Amino acid sequence: MQAQGLSINRLLFCLWLGETGRQLPHDYHTADLWQQQISHPLRALRFQARALKQAEPELDSAYQALRKAELACEQVEIAQLYRCSLTATTASAGPTLSTHNIQHWLAQQQRAELWQDVNLQQLLRLTAQSPAPEHSQLGTDN
Repeated sequence: MQAQGLSINRLLFCLWLGETGRQLPHDYHTADLWQQQISHPLRALRFQARALKQAEPELDSAYQALRKAELACEQVEIAQLYRCSLTATTASAGPTLSTHNIQHWLAQQQRAELWQDVNLQQLLRLTAQSPAPEHSQLGTDN
């Protein structure tokens, strides 16, 4: 799912918000900027190092350092998302709210088609978030 452009942190954030009775906040741009400007470029560098270390095993320590730095950056991003959650509107907790949060997030990202992704649907079932039939299509009145 990450290879298709889904942010796993955002996906988990939407699920967590739903289970804790909070709607996806409108403003989580600080975390988005951090992800776009810091985390994603670092991930791209790590992927490059991973490819290079296949031919040059001595690069493994540099690869491991990039991996550790990427995880540290994701921790910063998660902390930023948590701060955003403190201003979220409350609602009835549960799968319906989690589904609503994910659909709203995908719509914001202009990636509504990913709602039908089989991996996302499988993840929702595994986390007991199986969407109700009325939520099988992305709504427009979010």
